[in-house]
Amino acid sequence: MSKIENERLDFAQFPSEELICKLATALECDEDELLILAKKVPSKIKERVFERPEVFAALADCDDKTLDKMMSQIGGRPRRRKSKPA
Repeated sequence: MSKIENERLDFAQFPSEELICKLATALECDEDELLILAKKVPSKIKERVFERPEVFAALADCDDKTLDKMMSQIGGRPRRRKSKPA
């Protein structure tokens, strides 16, 4: 888990989606969050991308300020920004 959280895994070392889902259940934590930490896209997000590719293409072109504004309008939380090195 530590390697996943600290992004210290090589691509070949990432656990399978099945293992991540089992870990989420055992740890009683958010499955989607663990999948994203392991650089995997949750199934529900993949499905929506394929259903509405034009929307996700437009989102990919937005800057963080625009995305944060959109998140506040739809009732989501803006993402926590990592602090930039000095």
